[in-house]
Amino acid sequence: MSSLELKITGTINERLTGKGSRLLNRIMREKVLPIAMQQIAEDIETKAKENAMGISIPPQKVPRQATHAIGDSDSEYNSTGILADSIKLLPSSIVKSGNKWNGSIAVLVEYASYPEFGTGIFGPLGQPIIAKGKAMVFPYKGKTIMTKMTLGQPPNPYLRGAIWYIRDNFSETKRKIELKLGG
Repeated sequence: MSSLELKITGTINERLTGKGSRLLNRIMREKVLPIAMQQIAEDIETKAKENAMGISIPPQKVPRQATHAIGDSDSEYNSTGILADSIKLLPSSIVKSGNKWNGSIAVLVEYASYPEFGTGIFGPLGQPIIAKGKAMVFPYKGKTIMTKMTLGQPPNPYLRGAIWYIRDNFSETKRKIELKLGG
């Protein structure tokens, strides 16, 4: 797996008709929609960072499954927000493409998809993680654990959770958009 990228697309489906509608439709498409897209993307980025802050996945290549089936992650590992810090609204990502506006939020660490979608039996493949060599080695509660197999970790959808949160609490984002539009 690799880093994640969330693409957000916005378009105005309803078109005004009548006198002056052409100008109003253009203002909506050219002025209002980019501001709304920018605010939505910023709010998703902020919430995703907040969600990801508590996820403690060590940045080492082994193990990438962090929270082990036998219990909590290593108590010596202090989550420094590496995952949260890697969530970025890509520079100049709010761009027009035809009648649509697109934006991208990226999670730039190589293990970004593991907490989002889960691993092992909890992940997309639904299979336990079995060591390719003799054993997997990882820290757990101050000890070094060696095992041939782990069940993995359940999903912790920090990025999708941010989208769900913004969707379900859109009134706050709407208020920010209205303030930016001067209303």
